[in-house]
Amino acid sequence: MSAQRPSQALPVSLVAIAALAIAVVAVIAIACGGGDRDGVDATPTIVEDDLFMVEITDFEFEPVNLSMPYNTSVIWSNSDTARHNAKARDGSWGTEDLDENEEDAVIFDEAGTWEYYCTIHPYMEGI
Repeated sequence: MSAQRPSQALPVSLVAIAALAIAVVAVIAIACGGGDRDGVDATPTIVEDDLFMVEITDFEFEPVNLSMPYNTSVIWSNSDTARHNAKARDGSWGTEDLDENEEDAVIFDEAGTWEYYCTIHPYMEGI
């Protein structure tokens, strides 16, 4: 009479499930661009040495995070059909409300970090 060895079957099943889970995560990461949203380059458009551009598209700021030297202007350009704006959380600066294809600029003449958002769509945020 041969004895069944359930303890050997269980580890093989767990290994197979783990391998499948890893494969699924890898496929999802590749399909999503490995963290790069829709394959969009998050690097800001530098118009001139002291002029940067942030695109508003698909209800998001591109790039979300922007670093630049002081005495720099940032242009927010709305590519959406919906109206948007960009306003500092602390109220220190803000753009006008922008309709599709409209732009507005803000000059940053001090060093600092500013959290901002769209007051019309508060889930839209940037730094």
